[in-house]
Amino acid sequence: MFVRTLPLRLSVVIIGILLCAPTSALACATCFGDPDSEMVKGAQAGILFLGVVTFGMLTSIAGVAGCWALRARKLAVDADCESHPS
Repeated sequence: MFVRTLPLRLSVVIIGILLCAPTSALACATCFGDPDSEMVKGAQAGILFLGVVTFGMLTSIAGVAGCWALRARKLAVDADCESHPS
């Protein structure tokens, strides 16, 4: 019985070692390459672009919420003035 499971156990151990072994062949050129390469510069430009788009969208959403808050406050003041004429 032990003889039959030995190749299976051995193959599981070998596959586990190969999966857990860190190798530089698995890394891309952007992570471990030349910091002045065109690929790294392109990745940095992409990250900057996504940051600008995200900041712009969040700022726009905050601006719309602020406009709605001002409009609601003005409507509340107008309704209060109409209900309590001086």
